[in-house]
Amino acid sequence: MNNIIKINRNSNSGKQELLIVSGDTKEKIKPYIGKVPLDWITRAAKLPGKTLHVALLILHTKGLSRKKGETFKVQTKLYEDFGITRQVYYRALKALEKNGLIHTEKRNGSLTKITVIE
Repeated sequence: MNNIIKINRNSNSGKQELLIVSGDTKEKIKPYIGKVPLDWITRAAKLPGKTLHVALLILHTKGLSRKKGETFKVQTKLYEDFGITRQVYYRALKALEKNGLIHTEKRNGSLTKITVIE
């Protein structure tokens, strides 16, 4: 299956958005990540280390979340499957939050709650 990356201009805000969709024409086309302002991705890409990798995992998890609302959690197994250690993951979360791309809420003994700021 091939993926298609589209850059659209939002008619309401005028901002460019990145949309990644399935290229399999037999399937109903659905977003894997959804619409994200291109400047959000650009800002994340300029951050050090694997921050962009973590940002894309966050967007992927947000797109899969069935809960209503904007706050969600990324499962440990997901970032470990991509070769991202816990230390690198939390360092990337701090960088994304410091740069105004996400908001985090950490409680001892539970996964960090994440809100994407667009």
